[in-house]
Amino acid sequence: MRLEAALLIIVCAAACEGGTASQKNDASPRTEAQARIPATPALREGLAVLLAACERRDGEACRNAGVITSEGIGVSPDPAKAATLFARACELGSAAGCNNLGLAYALGLGVVADAPKAASLYDQGCAAGSSLACRNWALMALDGKGLARNPALAEQRLTAACESGLALACSSLGAAYRDQKLASADPAKSSVPWFVRACNNGDASACRIVGEAYLRGSGVPKGAAPAAMWLGLACDQGELRACELLGKTQPSPAQDNATR
Repeated sequence: MRLEAALLIIVCAAACEGGTASQKNDASPRTEAQARIPATPALREGLAVLLAACERRDGEACRNAGVITSEGIGVSPDPAKAATLFARACELGSAAGCNNLGLAYALGLGVVADAPKAASLYDQGCAAGSSLACRNWALMALDGKGLARNPALAEQRLTAACESGLALACSSLGAAYRDQKLASADPAKSSVPWFVRACNNGDASACRIVGEAYLRGSGVPKGAAPAAMWLGLACDQGELRACELLGKTQPSPAQDNATR
């Protein structure tokens, strides 16, 4: 089995279970039920192909094998083994592998939690080209977790990651302004454009946040029509809270009758 075919089988297996976490570098650990993707001969063979490629010093194969092992796609979840694979991937130059290993140290998944180690690995992944690692490092730098606070560089890295198309980075930048972790004369007004960019890049929760801003008139002119538009976008993508709020943008029967 070719490496490309192995990856296709594994990605398809994850997608058929209704998730794409295997393709994310920043996914939280999945629940036991989510991780129970049944083992099949094709999945076992696919993982074997990745592990063999990892032995041949293919860093991305090591990382993909680590994600599969961590999430339990067709195998029992094994965070410790996954961390070993992520470490090998990072050693072989995989930027995403460094980010995955950073996440393991940040959360204590298969290794002893170590915030400075996590920050160092995120920094390494960022330098190697992982926008997600840049975003994760920036979050730690904003909070001074595992390293000294560095809001200026955090803002720079979040902005670059957002401009690369990473929706999570756009949302994180918006949240940093909103929560006054970055200097701004008007935190609410400064945050909204970044949430808009995140929404446009596919972050449904960011669409909801923009809709809520229009509902409250926070950083933008208050308005039911724009609120409904943004909340509708979020609701269409499965944001249940947005669906609930969407009802508040519609006039009640009594209000509707009163305007006639």
